[in-house]
Amino acid sequence: MAIVNNAEWFITSDVAHEAAYRFDLPGPSQRRWKLSYLPEYWSLTKEQAVSGLVLAEMIILDTDFATAGLDLELAEIMAAELGLTLTSVMMLLAARAPTDSLSVALGAAADQDGAR
Repeated sequence: MAIVNNAEWFITSDVAHEAAYRFDLPGPSQRRWKLSYLPEYWSLTKEQAVSGLVLAEMIILDTDFATAGLDLELAEIMAAELGLTLTSVMMLLAARAPTDSLSVALGAAADQDGAR
């Protein structure tokens, strides 16, 4: 995995080309994090943001979830930490992907659902 910038307010990945950033608003949202591939209203802890970036890297690196039981379990746990299913995360990432790689990503999500 290649989390390249793990700063106090900004975390990036050079593999997934996704990022997380901290926002500090007064009130209960203070020191919360946003993840670039999640809807804007979604706020996370720093740990969740890092998990979301690592999960994006796993998906982008094309881990074969259908045959790698431990990787699949880990990916599902990380997705659940975000309050999502693995398929939902794959679809969110696919929606942000360049159009030539979209069919590959959507096929991987369908294969992952069929493996269950």
